[in-house]
Amino acid sequence: MPAPAIPAVWSAVVSLLLDAIEERRRSTALVGLFGSAKGLVLSALAGRLADRKTSVLVVTPTDEAAERLHADVAFFHRLQGFAPDDVLLFPDWGMLPYASGPGACSPRRVSR
Repeated sequence: MPAPAIPAVWSAVVSLLLDAIEERRRSTALVGLFGSAKGLVLSALAGRLADRKTSVLVVTPTDEAAERLHADVAFFHRLQGFAPDDVLLFPDWGMLPYASGPGACSPRRVSR
């Protein structure tokens, strides 16, 4: 199913990010995004990279920030016609193996 178009301004941001990634620059940073704008850009970036079988890994400073970003990316992924199940939330390294982690993360990690 083709994804609906995202607003032109965000499409331009994603295109710039893809150019930087393709040029294999040493590091690529996108700063100044607030709220759910991060989720929108990351979802659009992941959607554009899906044809290339490439993944996107995002590291956040806290579990709470990770959970918020995960919810935003999954929302925009669904809005663009992609499977929200493709967006995974991994628990931090301190997560004990017998403690409850986020939803279906562990079974999906094992299956990949």
